[in-house]
Amino acid sequence: EFRRVLFRSRGWAFLGLGQFSLAESDLRKALQISPEAEAHCMLGEALSGQGQERKEDAFDERLKCIELVQTQKHKIEPRWLALAMTGIRNGIQK
Repeated sequence: EFRRVLFRSRGWAFLGLGQFSLAESDLRKALQISPEAEAHCMLGEALSGQGQERKEDAFDERLKCIELVQTQKHKIEPRWLALAMTGIRNGIQK
């Protein structure tokens, strides 16, 4: 549990610093330990920040986030869910 939280938190910090590939690496490690909606949402943002060639992967991660919230009742900060939903809408429109 501690390692998952550590990787997720550091991934979130890297995301905030615009270090998208470092964020991706840590968030993937967190998800290997235990899949959770919030980490999928963050990973979607990290992938989106890496450019157009990663947009499809970002879409998939955001979709996983929303599915976990809906089916598994994962607790998540509203802003992450809102970002995931906006990313999904934008991905469908393009």
